[in-house]
Amino acid sequence: MKYKSVIDISSIIWNPDDYDKNTHEYYSLKEKIMMLIASFKSEKPFIVLRTELLYELINGFPFNKMPKSFHEFGNLVYEFLGNIPKANRIIFAGQSSDISSLPDIVKAYFNANTKLEANYLITYLHTDRQVPNVYFTFQYLHGSVEDLTTFPISNTTATSKTETILSDDIERLKTFFTKYKRIFEHNPKHHVGHKQGDYVSPLSCYKGGNTTVPQKYLEDGILDGNRYYNFDIENNVYVVFLPTKDNIYHGHDETDRNKIPSSIRSRFNR
Repeated sequence: MKYKSVIDISSIIWNPDDYDKNTHEYYSLKEKIMMLIASFKSEKPFIVLRTELLYELINGFPFNKMPKSFHEFGNLVYEFLGNIPKANRIIFAGQSSDISSLPDIVKAYFNANTKLEANYLITYLHTDRQVPNVYFTFQYLHGSVEDLTTFPISNTTATSKTETILSDDIERLKTFFTKYKRIFEHNPKHHVGHKQGDYVSPLSCYKGGNTTVPQKYLEDGILDGNRYYNFDIENNVYVVFLPTKDNIYHGHDETDRNKIPSSIRSRFNR
């Protein structure tokens, strides 16, 4: 895990008064949110998201107040929220504290439960930094070009900054995800028919030097430990991808399904 992503709560739970007064801004915002969701669905990052906050997002999303032209967008948001794999969610114990943020992500229009979850999130951002957190928001909602800053109310000089991606900037968004994109590189020892030395499991989906299929399997793979797993339907075999270095991975078939973690087998139902 190279980073943990954090979604701006106000990008899902909109300010109803501001929506009524500045609806044109939200027509633009919805397109940008859809692009961010597409990136999340493609890249499958780890998301800092308590179950309680997930419920607040689903229940607080103002779908019933939107015009019909927003319904496709609304369905996309619900589908995204409802299908974030639990294995990709960072779930933490809520901890009350005097931590605040600039800009303030605890919005006055949030209900009491959402405010509580936002406060928990601020505390997490400020205190759990061993793996970097990355905050995804939008210029209109963030109201600043600066990174999100957290600090104890009792000591406003003890600040911490969280890398903030203004997702309106499509090139910035692409650059960020490209930096962490998993890349498949074939290891010759996993050639089908390789006979040199001890037996090494082949990679059946790698054919004729074409990396398209294994790259897709890697991108869509499910992480367990430091390995990604997928199922090759054409060859009826699990594929395991191991890190070579940095974001580079190589892969091989795993014919012994007992070596596949049970959580992975249950996901593929095989």
